[in-house]
Amino acid sequence: MKKLNKMKQKLSFLALVFGLTLSTAQVKTTTEENGLWLEDPITKCTIWNSNPKGNEVISWSGSCDDNKRATGSGVLVWLENGKIVGRFKGTMSNGKAEGYGKLDFEVDDGFARYSGEFRNSEMHGQGVLEFPDKSLAEGDFSHDKMNGFIKVTLTEGGSYEGEVSNNIPHGKGLQITPEGEEYYGEFIDGKREGKGTLLFTNGDIYEGQFKDDLANGFGTLSTAEEGSFKGQFKNGMPNGEGIFTDLNGDVAKGNFINGEPDGKIIFTLKSGKTKEEMWKNGKKL
Repeated sequence: MKKLNKMKQKLSFLALVFGLTLSTAQVKTTTEENGLWLEDPITKCTIWNSNPKGNEVISWSGSCDDNKRATGSGVLVWLENGKIVGRFKGTMSNGKAEGYGKLDFEVDDGFARYSGEFRNSEMHGQGVLEFPDKSLAEGDFSHDKMNGFIKVTLTEGGSYEGEVSNNIPHGKGLQITPEGEEYYGEFIDGKREGKGTLLFTNGDIYEGQFKDDLANGFGTLSTAEEGSFKGQFKNGMPNGEGIFTDLNGDVAKGNFINGEPDGKIIFTLKSGKTKEEMWKNGKKL
């Protein structure tokens, strides 16, 4: 049961897209603890920047309140070295994005767009994140991260739908790889871990325990061409005590190493006859 590298690479990409938010823009600054107030050089409106870089220019098209904080509806644009790197269209309150808005921000291969709810200039609430290749992540966001229930759809094929914590699958979810394998079960820190069911593209099914993305622990593997194995798994292979039942109904019970019988094996044939044999590395002694 191999790792699904293509799918995981894409999910990792989705987990790293939050490098630029409304907090990355400045010209003239007023320092406060944990951030800066940044000033539009023309309107003199200010916005809050919790993560200043020092080389940005901003422009806010909307109004200012009595404290010169950006307020109401408008468009916020910021540039780095004369190049546009972000654009926000929505509502500001006391210099911070609040309510529904659209944020375009630069990533490695173009611009991504978040359309959804904001709080304190952070993605917070229901939203949709669209990437340059048109992959989508939609669902619950909090503090600029995917947290809660998220549905991810990849343009090259594959999807994830389920619980997410800090941008990575954590909890129960359904994962479909670009190759067509389907996994439904538990995730911990982005990896398949706990109870789950994996459906292979050839029709084989594994149901049982996972750890580090692989079958580890007790489970059952049912194959279309050979039969089924019920017992202990390690690193995706039958390892330990188990029972193998072939398609003819014959049963082999004993110890297995890397999917091969090893040690004393008790066979119970379909006819009811039993016999004991010694095996080593998959070969009868």
